[in-house]
Amino acid sequence: MAFELPVRDPCPFCENVAGRRDCARLYETGTTLGFVNPRQFERGATIIIPKRHCQTLLDLTDDEAVDVIRGVRVVARAIADAFAPRGLNVFQNNGLAAGQSVPHVHFHVVPRHGDVPAESVFTSAETRVVSLDERERVAALIRQALPGATSSL
Repeated sequence: MAFELPVRDPCPFCENVAGRRDCARLYETGTTLGFVNPRQFERGATIIIPKRHCQTLLDLTDDEAVDVIRGVRVVARAIADAFAPRGLNVFQNNGLAAGQSVPHVHFHVVPRHGDVPAESVFTSAETRVVSLDERERVAALIRQALPGATSSL
């Protein structure tokens, strides 16, 4: 099954993994990277990716899928502790028809604070990019809430 995918060359998420692009890292394992979404639909919005370039969920190995979902869960718990949101969205898009904007599988973890209607869905065109400094402040709050919190990232 082939989905029509966005074209981004080089892949911005692979550039994050390689350290060639500035991002506010907050979670990292040997196979997974979590960083603050440059587009803060709600304060605390993050992205969790496999480090290996995979275009869609269907391209992940079973082990990568487990590692990524474990990262989503760990980061979601830290976001809940750091921001005390009223709710939390976790979502992932595959293909242009589903709203995928970067050709690298990624999970969004978005705290919901209640000031944006619950039925509102994140769209990058409607969300401004925040500065790296602001993303680093958000990342620091989340990192402090991670199990075994460390400032090594």
